[in-house]
Amino acid sequence: MKNSSKIDAEIVYLLKVWGELSAFELLDRLNCCRRFKLGFGHLYPSLFRLEKQGSIAYRVERNVTEGKTQTQNYYRLEDSL
Repeated sequence: MKNSSKIDAEIVYLLKVWGELSAFELLDRLNCCRRFKLGFGHLYPSLFRLEKQGSIAYRVERNVTEGKTQTQNYYRLEDSL
């Protein structure tokens, strides 16, 4: 199994268990028991691949605080899974 497909499978599992998670939350849970930690450079290609396959979807949440806009994406499994 290629490393990328293993990460994809772990992301799908985490979203099945936890429901909707941000990229930071996903990365935190993926790294909880790893000796060698993954970075966002490993996570985002997997998220893009899973989204392109139709396995996951995301929503964007924007918060404005003191004139600054913060954007965070929350990922979830598509209803078909």
